[in-house]
Parts: sequence; structure tokens; C-alpha cells
Amino acid sequence: MILLIEDHQPTALALQRLLRIAGYQSTIVTTLAAARAVMALPNHLQLIISDVHLPDGNAIDLIRERKNKSCPAIAVTGSLHTRDEIDQCLSAGFALCLRKPIEFDELVRAIKRVHQIDDLAPDSAAKNGDPQQPSRPAAR
Repeated sequence: MILLIEDHQPTALALQRLLRIAGYQSTIVTTLAAARAVMALPNHLQLIISDVHLPDGNAIDLIRERKNKSCPAIAVTGSLHTRDEIDQCLSAGFALCLRKPIEFDELVRAIKRVHQIDDLAPDSAAKNGDPQQPSRPAAR
């Protein structure tokens, strides 16, 4: 299960739909508070994809303080303009930082790159759906 943290609802829904087409299951939250609540549950999170700047704070703090350090995280943001910002994300524990707008294929490659175990592979139910993977930008 992928935890998708994105406060821009149209972007979150588009990413979730594209992830589903690619065979991944995801849960959307729009705030750090909601993300913390989901992360506190006994669940099977395998990956976190998060916008960095959220209405109630900065996801850098969330990733730094998370208890399950084995769950990788990918930052997706429109504000990565300097090396310092990228270094800040990486030092907090994000495995990768992607700048919006991103191509969906780029996101799928990033997911495969940071998650080295097979149980995040696309589920078999989704494999029976649309085999095409969109190449248009998925996030603003």
C-alpha cells in the first residue's frame, strides 16, 4: 500500500488513478495530521509519496520523525530549486526527490528504484485493466 500525501485534491486523485492503472494500491491524505494518523495504524504501508509543503506543516518533519524507517519515501514538490532543498529532503529520510510537474513514467521508475522488494509490485487485479501507462504529467 502506498500512502499518498498531497493537499491539492485534483493532483492527488490523478496520481491515485494513475497508480491504480499501473497496478498499485494507494490511500490519499491531504494533511500531516491525517498522514500521522494513518502511519500510526497497524497497516502494511510499503511506500510514502509526499508533497513537501502541506497546509499544516512540512513533510520533511514527518519523514524525519516516522517510526518505520524501513518504509521508503519519495518527495514530490514544485519547490526544489536549490541543492540545499534537495539535501534537506534527503537528509530527512526521503529516498528521492522529484520536481513537479512529473511524468508518470518517471514516478513509476522512482517507485521501482526505491522499493527493492517484490511485494510492492502491481497487483494482479490491476494487471487485467488498461495496460497503457500514461506519459502525460501526473502532478502539478
